[in-house]
Amino acid sequence: MTGKSVSRAKAADLRTFLVPALLTYSAGVLVLLVYLLLGNALGIVLGLIAVALGLVWWRHVLGGRMVPRQVPVKGLVVLTVAAAAFTVLSFLLAD
Repeated sequence: MTGKSVSRAKAADLRTFLVPALLTYSAGVLVLLVYLLLGNALGIVLGLIAVALGLVWWRHVLGGRMVPRQVPVKGLVVLTVAAAAFTVLSFLLAD
């Protein structure tokens, strides 16, 4: 090593941190949402299937990587909106 380091923008580092955190959160809330909609164990199974299909789609959109080095802002915005929508719907459906 020559002692030189490559600096990246702080915003890129923050996006790279937020994407896996939001993916994990969204997956859990989606399973909860489907469980609340169906009200039984089938909801959990269908929620897990929906999460798996969503992750496959996400990976396909980003060119074969779950978290690329340069996370597009549009992808982060879509993921944030989806997480917020799942959360609001879960709160509305909870008794």
